[in-house]
Amino acid sequence: MKNVRNHYAFHYSPEQISAALADLEEPIDLKIYLSEQSGNTYFQISETIVNTAMLDSIEKGDYETALRKLMEHVLTVSQDFVKFFDAWLSFVLQEYYPEITSPDKMEKLKLSDLPKVEAIGFDYFISEEQG
Repeated sequence: MKNVRNHYAFHYSPEQISAALADLEEPIDLKIYLSEQSGNTYFQISETIVNTAMLDSIEKGDYETALRKLMEHVLTVSQDFVKFFDAWLSFVLQEYYPEITSPDKMEKLKLSDLPKVEAIGFDYFISEEQG
Protein backbone atom coordinates (compact mmCIF):
# COMPACT_ATOMS: atom_id res chain seq x y z
CA MET A 1 0.00 0.00 0.00
CA LYS A 2 3.04 2.28 0.23
CA ASN A 3 2.92 2.41 -3.57
CA VAL A 4 -0.66 3.77 -3.45
CA ARG A 5 0.31 6.41 -0.90
CA ASN A 6 3.46 7.47 -2.75
CA HIS A 7 2.14 7.40 -6.33
CA TYR A 8 -1.61 8.03 -6.20
CA ALA A 9 -2.90 9.49 -2.93
CA PHE A 10 -1.06 12.83 -2.93
CA HIS A 11 0.39 13.11 -6.42
CA TYR A 12 0.37 10.97 -9.51
CA SER A 13 3.30 9.08 -10.96
CA PRO A 14 3.64 10.15 -14.62
CA GLU A 15 5.27 6.80 -15.45
CA GLN A 16 2.46 4.73 -13.96
CA ILE A 17 -0.26 6.91 -15.49
CA SER A 18 1.42 6.65 -18.91
CA ALA A 19 1.60 2.87 -18.50
CA ALA A 20 -2.11 2.76 -17.63
CA LEU A 21 -2.95 4.81 -20.73
CA ALA A 22 -0.90 2.45 -22.90
CA ASP A 23 -2.71 -0.57 -21.41
CA LEU A 24 -6.24 0.75 -22.03
CA GLU A 25 -8.20 -1.60 -24.22
CA GLU A 26 -10.26 -0.26 -27.09
CA PRO A 27 -13.00 0.76 -27.23
CA ILE A 28 -13.06 2.61 -23.94
CA ASP A 29 -15.69 5.11 -22.97
CA LEU A 30 -13.84 8.05 -21.40
CA LYS A 31 -15.82 11.25 -20.84
CA ILE A 32 -15.73 14.72 -19.39
CA TYR A 33 -19.03 16.08 -18.09
CA LEU A 34 -19.17 19.87 -18.25
CA SER A 35 -21.52 22.09 -16.30
CA GLU A 36 -22.31 25.76 -15.97
CA GLN A 37 -21.02 25.52 -12.39
CA SER A 38 -17.40 24.35 -12.15
CA GLY A 39 -18.24 22.41 -9.00
CA ASN A 40 -20.43 20.10 -11.07
CA THR A 41 -17.85 19.40 -13.79
CA TYR A 42 -16.74 15.78 -13.66
CA PHE A 43 -13.60 14.50 -15.35
CA GLN A 44 -14.49 10.83 -15.62
CA ILE A 45 -11.55 10.30 -17.99
CA SER A 46 -8.96 11.10 -15.33
CA GLU A 47 -10.82 9.20 -12.60
CA THR A 48 -10.89 6.07 -14.77
CA ILE A 49 -7.24 6.28 -15.80
CA VAL A 50 -5.85 7.04 -12.34
CA ASN A 51 -8.05 4.50 -10.55
CA THR A 52 -7.22 1.82 -13.12
CA ALA A 53 -3.49 2.49 -12.69
CA MET A 54 -3.80 2.48 -8.90
CA LEU A 55 -5.81 -0.76 -8.76
CA ASP A 56 -3.44 -2.43 -11.24
CA SER A 57 -0.54 -1.53 -8.95
CA ILE A 58 -2.27 -3.49 -6.17
CA GLU A 59 -3.54 -6.51 -8.15
CA LYS A 60 -2.97 -6.37 -11.91
CA GLY A 61 -6.16 -6.97 -13.87
CA ASP A 62 -8.28 -8.00 -10.88
CA TYR A 63 -10.01 -4.79 -9.80
CA GLU A 64 -12.40 -6.45 -7.37
CA THR A 65 -9.54 -8.04 -5.41
CA ALA A 66 -7.47 -4.85 -5.60
CA LEU A 67 -10.33 -2.71 -4.31
CA ARG A 68 -11.01 -5.18 -1.49
CA LYS A 69 -7.33 -5.08 -0.46
CA LEU A 70 -7.29 -1.27 -0.60
CA MET A 71 -10.46 -0.92 1.47
CA GLU A 72 -9.20 -3.42 4.07
CA HIS A 73 -6.01 -1.39 4.39
CA VAL A 74 -7.88 1.92 4.63
CA LEU A 75 -10.14 0.43 7.31
CA THR A 76 -7.17 -0.82 9.32
CA VAL A 77 -5.41 2.56 9.15
CA SER A 78 -8.65 4.36 10.07
CA GLN A 79 -9.14 2.10 13.08
CA ASP A 80 -5.55 2.78 14.18
CA PHE A 81 -6.20 6.54 14.00
CA VAL A 82 -9.38 6.20 16.05
CA LYS A 83 -7.63 4.10 18.72
CA PHE A 84 -4.74 6.57 18.90
CA PHE A 85 -7.02 9.60 19.13
CA ASP A 86 -9.22 7.96 21.78
CA ALA A 87 -6.15 7.18 23.91
CA TRP A 88 -4.65 10.62 23.36
CA LEU A 89 -7.89 12.42 24.20
CA SER A 90 -8.34 10.31 27.32
CA PHE A 91 -4.81 11.13 28.44
CA VAL A 92 -5.22 14.87 27.80
CA LEU A 93 -8.54 15.04 29.61
CA GLN A 94 -7.29 13.10 32.62
CA GLU A 95 -4.03 15.03 32.78
CA TYR A 96 -5.34 18.56 32.27
CA TYR A 97 -8.99 18.35 33.31
CA PRO A 98 -9.16 16.01 36.31
CA GLU A 99 -12.06 18.03 37.70
CA ILE A 100 -14.34 16.75 34.94
CA THR A 101 -12.82 13.32 34.30
CA SER A 102 -12.74 11.89 37.80
CA PRO A 103 -15.24 9.02 38.16
CA ASP A 104 -17.31 10.85 40.78
CA LYS A 105 -17.86 13.76 38.36
CA MET A 106 -18.96 11.65 35.39
CA GLU A 107 -22.55 11.00 34.52
CA LYS A 108 -23.91 8.30 32.23
CA LEU A 109 -26.09 9.51 29.40
CA LYS A 110 -28.54 7.52 27.36
CA LEU A 111 -29.16 8.93 23.90
CA SER A 112 -32.43 8.09 22.21
CA ASP A 113 -34.36 9.03 19.09
CA LEU A 114 -31.17 9.37 17.07
CA PRO A 115 -31.47 9.34 13.27
CA LYS A 116 -30.30 6.23 11.46
CA VAL A 117 -27.03 6.72 9.63
CA GLU A 118 -28.79 5.86 6.36
CA ALA A 119 -31.07 8.89 6.84
CA ILE A 120 -28.16 11.33 7.04
CA GLY A 121 -26.81 12.65 3.75
CA PHE A 122 -25.57 15.60 1.80
CA ASP A 123 -26.42 16.71 -1.71
CA TYR A 124 -23.56 15.89 -4.06
CA PHE A 125 -24.06 18.59 -6.65
CA ILE A 126 -24.10 22.31 -6.08
CA SER A 127 -25.75 25.17 -7.92
CA GLU A 128 -25.60 28.92 -7.98
CA GLU A 129 -29.12 29.13 -6.62
CA GLN A 130 -29.43 29.76 -2.91
CA GLY A 131 -32.49 28.87 -0.98
